[in-house]
Amino acid sequence: MDTVATAKVAQVVLPRPLPGALSYLLPIEFEDSVVLGSVVQVPLGSKTSDGFVVGFTTLADPKLKGFALKKVLSSPFAKPVFSPKDLEFFLWIADYYQLPIGEVFNSAFPRAIFKIPKISRKRASGTDDLAGDHARNIGPLRLTADQETALAAVRSSIKARKFKSFLLFGVTGSGKTEVYIRAAQAVLEQDRTALILVPEIALTPQLRQRFEDRFQDQVAVLHSGLTEKVRREFWWDILNGARKVVVGARSAVFAPLKDIGLIVVDEEHEPSYKQEDRLRYSARDLAVVRARQHNAATILGSATPAIETFFAAEKGKHELLQLRARPAERPMPAIQVVDLKTEYREALHGSKESRLLLGRSLREGLAEVLLRKEQAMVFVNRKGFSSFVMCGDCGEVPKCLNCSVSLTYYQRAREMRCHYCDLRMPAVEQCAKCKGYEIKLMGMGTELIEDEVKRLFPSARVERLDADTADTVKKLETTLESFRRGEIQILVGTQMLAKGHDFPNVTLVGVVLADLNLHLPDFRAGERTFQLLAQVSGRAGRGDKPGRVILQTLLPDHYVIQAAANQDYAGFYEAEIEYRQQFGYPPFSRMAQLEFRDLKEERAHDQANRVRQLLDHLDPDARGFSYLGPAAASIARIANQFRWQILVKSEKSSALNALIKTLRKEGVRFIDVDPVTTL
Repeated sequence: MDTVATAKVAQVVLPRPLPGALSYLLPIEFEDSVVLGSVVQVPLGSKTSDGFVVGFTTLADPKLKGFALKKVLSSPFAKPVFSPKDLEFFLWIADYYQLPIGEVFNSAFPRAIFKIPKISRKRASGTDDLAGDHARNIGPLRLTADQETALAAVRSSIKARKFKSFLLFGVTGSGKTEVYIRAAQAVLEQDRTALILVPEIALTPQLRQRFEDRFQDQVAVLHSGLTEKVRREFWWDILNGARKVVVGARSAVFAPLKDIGLIVVDEEHEPSYKQEDRLRYSARDLAVVRARQHNAATILGSATPAIETFFAAEKGKHELLQLRARPAERPMPAIQVVDLKTEYREALHGSKESRLLLGRSLREGLAEVLLRKEQAMVFVNRKGFSSFVMCGDCGEVPKCLNCSVSLTYYQRAREMRCHYCDLRMPAVEQCAKCKGYEIKLMGMGTELIEDEVKRLFPSARVERLDADTADTVKKLETTLESFRRGEIQILVGTQMLAKGHDFPNVTLVGVVLADLNLHLPDFRAGERTFQLLAQVSGRAGRGDKPGRVILQTLLPDHYVIQAAANQDYAGFYEAEIEYRQQFGYPPFSRMAQLEFRDLKEERAHDQANRVRQLLDHLDPDARGFSYLGPAAASIARIANQFRWQILVKSEKSSALNALIKTLRKEGVRFIDVDPVTTL
């Protein structure tokens, strides 16, 4: 009887939204091989599921009294796939976001890993991932004085093996990557590991390439663009210690590294570090938490830091390190603000002769670049040919059948598309409402700008780079590599152009409409606009030739446009932080956005009202939070689901955390903790 009572029981987390770990009897043949961190296969209903062992108990546990436990079926791997320190990390995430631990495991362990590669081969660069064939930059570069100072501070932290967080605030092209590489070298000399996060690995192949140049086959890459086979090989190489430097996108924050000495978050301000469904985590924030648990140094790098990050640095949470100039004393690009109201008034009226927002200065600048055999980028933050189609007789605008948004017109495909649910419809020639034929194309997008550039410069080699032309990693890298080799003279694109690219022959960057996103109903609209303009401007003049930027705008005197034109982060920050404090937005509060979705609008509205009544019952003044709403979301319907929202704010993290816990218990499913957008 005693033997039965002391039989070992494994606590197993399944990668699904169950409330906690499940208990399974551990057969005697597994008692030595199954440990904390092991993957086991267990029965679940009539099926078999992979699970993760997070602890042990025995049948004598009072909580198991009266339960007939099923047995662990097998343990496919000879070694654990996570450590006690990793489990601590996962539990912290589950507590912070108030989600079942199974959701965390589901995000942390890609399905591809559940099959050990037969042979973990050393892969040459450029097989299944994003490597280009451009010339390698072998050997360390000479550091500037600012780089030396920054690196010394980071190395001191690494040597002490104590957690410290740094904000590396450097102008575009100032050499942040070289600081990352040398900090990683210091960590490898201690036989520790390094994690380098980038906002989108597909958009920053050169960063990955430079790490491979320096560390060869020590580097692993993790991102969703890899094949399952390649991702699996990298993952197991990391777990087995064969690769000590990981370069990856958001989900790489879960890479199975041991003894981490350095975590870098490059372009830390980027909203793409935020996961937008299921476990809505911020990889930037988790990177700092994980670094603290490993006594590692953290570098948050950006030319345009998030307001919250810079505020934290001012308060001493991060040590501020500044790179004030580009190496070799290369000047920052000259930035010209063009007032479209005076220069290109006709374009606003959509006349056939000048229907596009390409002003005289930008046309002349592009012509000069082509004469000098240099390269240019033209940036417009909209896909498609026309933002929307409108009937000139009655004003009717065709909308998506599933979402409350207008359809974007694509001329080459002769169709209209929804950018939210991907509905596609043939282009209309007759108004569905009044049956008129005065169909007008309104607004503009990348396809339209590409056509206009080709019309103006028919002999130039012009290409477009956006989510439609680069819908696979291979297409994206092919276009970037052609541009890098000079085979493309003018590249027209969306914000893909703004992130992390280094093309020495680019001497002109044109922004078609700099204030396009400035009036979105989101408190971060000004910050996002400033960051985007400053980043895209930084693509010019990164080589030996001086750069020029032309910002076309309808609001030339707006403080965001002026700050971007002057590359004046300090001025922008001062204006923005005053606005944030006045209205109690982060960093002066923490927020959570509650969303209620249903196929019927009244049901979504009723759900929101029920929670509003709950919030009122909780007495916001006593509990330390306030809320706005409920209100219909800015885009009230997506994929046939109506959306209502409540925005909760609190100056105290503890109060917000307690509220989120209560709301989860009340069945509120969609809670975005620390949202990066309120749209």
